[in-house]
Amino acid sequence: MVFQPPYALYFNGENSYAVISPQPPQLAGAKVGSAMAWVYPMLPYDINGNSTFWDVVGKGWNGDWELMYGWDRIYFDINYTDNTRTILDLGFHGYTPNTWGFLAVVWDVPNGVIYGYNSWTNQWPSTSVETTKTPRNTVNGVYIGTEGTNWFKGYIYEVLIYDRALTRDEILYNYNHPDNPVRDGLIVWLKADPSTVRGNTWVDLSGHGNNATLYNVQLVQLAPSIPWFWVGVGAATAVAVGAGLWIAHSKGLI
Repeated sequence: MVFQPPYALYFNGENSYAVISPQPPQLAGAKVGSAMAWVYPMLPYDINGNSTFWDVVGKGWNGDWELMYGWDRIYFDINYTDNTRTILDLGFHGYTPNTWGFLAVVWDVPNGVIYGYNSWTNQWPSTSVETTKTPRNTVNGVYIGTEGTNWFKGYIYEVLIYDRALTRDEILYNYNHPDNPVRDGLIVWLKADPSTVRGNTWVDLSGHGNNATLYNVQLVQLAPSIPWFWVGVGAATAVAVGAGLWIAHSKGLI
């Protein structure tokens, strides 16, 4: 599926992030949950796979969980009260910069499994976990675009978080229907749109009031098939030409 959303939030890789604080109570030490996002990473890596870390959403590498975390690969990391952790590898070099990808993770500790989906590789990695484990519950908020020291650079269109374990069919449904996700168990639904970004507030569409606060994040309009030299008046506008995306910054020109 070729994905091209009309809008996205731009994270600059330096000081841009969003945070849901306090965290949704359903996620406090939750043994079951799901999270997914549409992301467009811009951080390049060399032929040896070296790059900086980039974060999508979670409570930090040393926090309770980090839902998508990348360096030379994509991770899901969950920490437990006994100071152990489970790391799910969603793909070595498993993403392509400057393209859209859909990532999903499901943690189901009572049933002893953690699994995910990576649309870049079309793979379903999974790993086992001891059913006696209890996820940690710190006071950290849920961060989008950073875990406190490393910064995501690129676009994020949508973040979905559930208080239950979604099936593979439900994950694929969300992949194929980004603007009409599964509602059962949905506790965070953040979508980039002028109607949902109000000042520095990213409005939660799930109905649970889990809004995110934005810091140094821009809402940009993605404009397919418009020449790169088109310059809008007002906010920065992302312009798509073929497979590439550029940000055209307004200088007051017509």
